[in-house]
Amino acid sequence: MAVGLSGFHVLVLAPSVVIALSGCVRLVEDHGDNQDGASEIDASVDDGVKPLLDLTWRDALLDKGTLDLPLSDLPPLPDLPVNLDLPPNLDLPPNTDTPSIPDLPSFPDLPGLPATVNVKHIQASGANALCPSGHVAVSGGTLCALNSFITKSIPNSSQTGWTSICTGAVTSTYVVCIPSAPVGKQILVVKKNIATAANDWATLPCPAKTWEIGGGCACAAGELVSSIGPANLTPGNDPRWRCMCSGSGNHAVVAICLANGLFTSLNIDRSKTQGSAVSTITASCKGGKKVIGGGCQQTTVALGKVRYAKPLATSWSCGYTTTASHLADRYCVNANTP
Repeated sequence: MAVGLSGFHVLVLAPSVVIALSGCVRLVEDHGDNQDGASEIDASVDDGVKPLLDLTWRDALLDKGTLDLPLSDLPPLPDLPVNLDLPPNLDLPPNTDTPSIPDLPSFPDLPGLPATVNVKHIQASGANALCPSGHVAVSGGTLCALNSFITKSIPNSSQTGWTSICTGAVTSTYVVCIPSAPVGKQILVVKKNIATAANDWATLPCPAKTWEIGGGCACAAGELVSSIGPANLTPGNDPRWRCMCSGSGNHAVVAICLANGLFTSLNIDRSKTQGSAVSTITASCKGGKKVIGGGCQQTTVALGKVRYAKPLATSWSCGYTTTASHLADRYCVNANTP
């Protein structure tokens, strides 16, 4: 019997060990003159390579289809070392061939928000007070003559001054001014007519990302201002401006709002001073700061009439006709001497 395997040689070793050899093997069974009944297999290699083993095919194993060759006929594999002795770490010289990364140019310094601002406090006789050229109004106030009360205290239409109306004569009008640029460009003035019942709040919020620093109120004809100031009595919260008038009707509310970043950079300090059983009350700045805005409010519904609500250089002052619980709000800023 002849078995031909092309492409590679296969040796089958007992038990079930297969070795692949290169070349082409031809196995020839020769039932010749062997006395022991065994068959000899001639293993030859077509490509001229000398056979590695002399294989003997035994008839007794033909039924099993395997060749029973002891593993001892194969050469043993060499022993590999378990641990290799590696050389110690070598001190490598620094890499001097790699060029260093050049320094990147630094960004130019961006102009920061100012920490101080020039503030001018102006008092004028009569119903109007104007800012100097190149300035805008950020707050203002009114002083009525004796037995006269505020009905209107509001910035003028160009935001360059303040205007007042009292039930009688207007003694003085006050305005707080700052330069039109750069700080003045961060001011937003919001005005709205709001209809309310008598002795009810007319409230106007500041736009997003701004805080109130002042405002004004103009009651309907024949009505009196009883409160004017920030809506939230807790400093630093809820940026809204409000006013209360003695009668129903459409009341004009003005909120003067400053951008958040500038409010912070100028370190504006807002606080209130409250007193009970008083008719006058003043809220003063601390630490050398100057007033930039403020308000006057009643904390009860006694609803006294407001004779004056006025800014001074370092304080905000309020005067009422009734003795009750009143408060004064003030906004103070780090100010340069103009």
